[in-house]
Amino acid sequence: RCSKSDCNSCLQESGCRWCAQTQDCHDETSIMDKCNAPIDSAGQCWGQYCPYQLGEFLNHRADDAKEWMEQTMQHQADELLPFPTYPPGVTGIFDLATGLPLADASGGS
Repeated sequence: RCSKSDCNSCLQESGCRWCAQTQDCHDETSIMDKCNAPIDSAGQCWGQYCPYQLGEFLNHRADDAKEWMEQTMQHQADELLPFPTYPPGVTGIFDLATGLPLADASGGS
């Protein structure tokens, strides 16, 4: 059932997910699937060639894991900063050729 050969095609099939490490389509309910960082939405397919997440590297360097844990414990209750947004009528999208702001994503040169 999950035999597609690319990420986007794989995720079009119900119950399938893409494994970035093996570059294979897997049944999401399979107990044989040992994928550590599965992709389960087409919006994540951009990362299929970079299968590891930052946390994957912490187990290779104990000092990094210790530093991460200490900082997390020290700051986990800190008040969150406001999420930055653009004011109404501003998209935050710019024309790469001219540097001018665009009113919508389909504009530009």
